[in-house]
Amino acid sequence: MLLDAEHAAWLREHWTGGKTRKDLLGLAGGLRKQFKISHNEATEIVKVFLADPDQTGTDDQDIITILKEETEARRTRMARAKYIWISFTCFFVLMGILMIVFHGDFNNFSGFYGFFGIAGAAAAASGRHKMAARAAAKLSDKRTAPSLMELLDTQDKDVRGLVELGLTNVLPLLDENDFATLTEEQLAHVLRSLGKTQNMNYAVATMGMLRRFGGVNAIHTLESIAEGRSALRKKDGARAQSLASMTLADIRMRAAKKKIDERVQELGGSLTEYTTRVLGEDPATIELNQQT
Repeated sequence: MLLDAEHAAWLREHWTGGKTRKDLLGLAGGLRKQFKISHNEATEIVKVFLADPDQTGTDDQDIITILKEETEARRTRMARAKYIWISFTCFFVLMGILMIVFHGDFNNFSGFYGFFGIAGAAAAASGRHKMAARAAAKLSDKRTAPSLMELLDTQDKDVRGLVELGLTNVLPLLDENDFATLTEEQLAHVLRSLGKTQNMNYAVATMGMLRRFGGVNAIHTLESIAEGRSALRKKDGARAQSLASMTLADIRMRAAKKKIDERVQELGGSLTEYTTRVLGEDPATIELNQQT
């Protein structure tokens, strides 16, 4: 359900029956302190609770829908913030040049410094987004994978921990078609997080996915882990290095096979037919030799 069971139990225990702003703020403050969550998430949780104190939960499809909606909204905010940030950066540089030329006072720019925090604010997950991520982390539903991946770049450590927990459960469920639908940006988030995570279970799930389907873009990150350069705890180092080495071997083998197949297709026919033309042997004999 969207409302976490522990949060709901705490709210039912401490709610006095009122639904005023004072009740909302009081409950949000207590919830934030009790569970060490952000003010925005606590406020959103209380709003959801007060809207229906007797709710039994939200079904899986609703959680996935909300997660996708919040992911899209965050993506839109970040795109707009990037545009605004670039615009003000260009303006700032232009005005800086003019100030230098005309010996102006740089203190006049103090009012613009705040615009450089726009991108960070836009990237922050909303309270509703955090609630959806928390609920999705408990679903073990592979449909949540793309949206959770996009949250891996958040600066909120608690949210990132939730996302890693959720992905630990769903990455082993992905098949080749699921992997093929992931965007380059989502995969880039996964690779960056793999190099930074301290969660060995998440690292194992991620390298398992890459071992099955990963491409050459994962090689740099995996080489670093195989060489012992990662944020994982020292006790997990040897296991991580071994997994990274095996994953690298599978990716390189898959990449080599792909290149061979592409080359054979360029030359026409199958590998067996191409070998036949080169060696002048009977196809059945070549296939028998390959099998033995």
